[in-house]
Order: sequence, then C-alpha cells, then structure tokens
Amino acid sequence: MSYRRVAWFRAVLAAGWLAGLLLSARLWLGPRLYPRTPVWPLAAPFPFLADRILFTAALVLLLLIAVRPKPAFPIAALLAVMAALAFEDQSRWQPWVYQYFMLTAALGLLLRARAVAEERHAAWNTCRLIVVCTYLWSGLQKLNSDFTGRVFDWLTEPATRFLPARVTPWVHLLGFTVPAIEAAIGVGLLVKRLRPAAVLSALAMHAWILLALGPLGRNYNAVVWPWNVAMALSAVLLFWKTEDFPVQEVIWGRRFGFQTAILVLLGIAPLLSFFDRWDTGLSLALYTGNKNVATISMSDATADRLPDEVLDYVTVSSEEDELDVDAWSMGELHVPPYPEARVFRNVARSVCGYTHNPPDLKLVIEGRTALFHPPHTSVWRCSALVK
Repeated sequence: MSYRRVAWFRAVLAAGWLAGLLLSARLWLGPRLYPRTPVWPLAAPFPFLADRILFTAALVLLLLIAVRPKPAFPIAALLAVMAALAFEDQSRWQPWVYQYFMLTAALGLLLRARAVAEERHAAWNTCRLIVVCTYLWSGLQKLNSDFTGRVFDWLTEPATRFLPARVTPWVHLLGFTVPAIEAAIGVGLLVKRLRPAAVLSALAMHAWILLALGPLGRNYNAVVWPWNVAMALSAVLLFWKTEDFPVQEVIWGRRFGFQTAILVLLGIAPLLSFFDRWDTGLSLALYTGNKNVATISMSDATADRLPDEVLDYVTVSSEEDELDVDAWSMGELHVPPYPEARVFRNVARSVCGYTHNPPDLKLVIEGRTALFHPPHTSVWRCSALVK
C-alpha cells in the first residue's frame, strides 16, 4: 500500500463528495417544498438553522479531510453529520452518498492513529471491495428490458442523431452488452491479468457517461458528473499498477469486521433487490430503468391549489393533470427521487396537505419488475395517505 496513493485517494474522495453536496444543496437545505421523509416518521425535521449548520460543517470537514495528512477526527465528525442528515430525509440516500459514506468510513479506519499495518491493508482492500461491488451490481442491475430498450437509447440519442440512419440499429444493439461489460469490470479488477484492461474499460465507460449526461449530451443530473470523475480516478488509484493482492483479502478480510459488513451490505444485500426485498437505491442500481415510478393525478381545480413552484411540474391534459414526482425532485433538489413506495407516499401526503385532501387526487406507483413479482400498479387516495 502506497501512502502517496492513499493521500491522492483521500483528496479525490473529499473533492468528489464536496462537489456533489454543492450541486445538490437544496437536498440538504431548506426552505423547500419537496417534503423530507425521515427514517422515523414521527421525527420532526431539524430547525432551519440546524440544517445550515450541519451542511456547512460537512463542507468544512471535507476540506479538512482533503488537506490534513491525519484527518481521523474530521472523518469521524463527517460521518456523524451525514448520518444525522440521512436520518432526517431518506431522499438523501442517493447511491453516490451511500458509496462515499462507506469509502470514507474505510478511509477513516485506515488513517486511525492506533491502526496497525494489517488493519491499514484491510481497510485499503475494503475500499477496493466497495468499488468492485459498485461496478458489479451496477452492471447486473441493468439486465432488464427497460435499460436495453429505453435508457440506453436515451443516453446515446444525442450522438446517434448525427449518425446515418442505417447505423442506429447497430448502436442500439450495443445496449445489450453494457450490463455484461460493467459487471465484468468489477470482476476484472480482482484478477491480476485482467486488471489493466478492467481499469482502462472503466475509464472509457466513465468518459462515455460524462459525454452522454454532460453539457455536450443530455446536460442532465449534474450531481453525478463529479462522482463519475471520482470513480474513474479511484479505479486508477486502487487498481492500476499496484502491488499484487490476493483476491480473498479483498473479498474476505481476516479479523476486520468492517470489511465483513461491507461484503454483506454491498456484496450480498443487493441480490435481495431482485426479489423486491432491498431498496434499489442501496443496491447500486444506476440508470437501470427498472425502478418504481410515481405520478400524482388530480383535477384542474385541485391542481390550481398547488404552490406555483410545484405547478411547474404538472402536465395538464383534458382528463387529468399529472404531477411528475421525478421531475419535481430533479427540478427542486437536483437529484432523482429515492424510488421507494414509502417515500412516494410521503410526497403525495404533502400534496394532499397543499390541496386540502381532495377525493379526486391519487398517487399511482408503477412498481419495478422483480423476480417472482411481476410489475404491479398501486393507487393511493388522500383518505388512505393521511390516516
């Protein structure tokens, strides 16, 4: 383990997280209309000033982590601050926040003053395990028709529109290879002979994502731009031309409890999401297409009671007006909604409050596809949501 690499990794991690927080500031700060969904439903939101203090503290702590050679205390304080903010609102459980949190915890154990050499190596390998699991599950989660038939075409459309029409079907076929390539990157990072090709493939993939989602492409979800840069640099720092390491030391560290916890949370638990028994947001499901989607339908008269800022995300039609929860979250918070029914129900509950619980308002959740659980649609009225 090179301590110079550790220093660079620490700086990359802090810079990526700092950029993500700044680009999604409305997610962490009030006032805002998109409601918070606390872990404990009866918990009151933090006072306005407390949110600002915690958010500012997180930014300052990240700067200290980036520049201080021994940032064990700032890391511990940052994890406590972020845990408190995540408890207050499940919409903050974004995949990049989840991954940064785990990587920072591993880095804190590595840089702990009392850590012995064996513990430092185990913590470094835990960082490798987190990155491997990210690629592996992000690829496997894309093994669905929503990604190959819709999301991939949406991502590549800014480029394919300049190509001859006869080439477009061939580009579409590439979508079927993306899940396998991304999962293979995760596996390849563990195998010495495949590692250089896996790192180069990761760099190419992140360059493509940045081109597709960046200003030259869709110009969408800017919060993941620095995350992709941080992921690409992390792959280089953790796997490119490093000392050899046994695969088993990455997957199963000896007498290092945190590494075992990571194996369970990031290596095994995402499998449960295929059975609809684990959150997709905690399963590294990134741009997979297969997720729960919510819309809130209502009459014109009901929609007119909404605040003007929310009305911007309402589509008016001759039959029913529809509030797109995804568009509302992206527009106000600059992040996608956390795609779980409990969060969508809380969002709809707040809309019921804005509109005085009208009988015509309904929340429609189009459920994701899961093994042994075909897609299903659930409908909720204000009378059921506000009990």
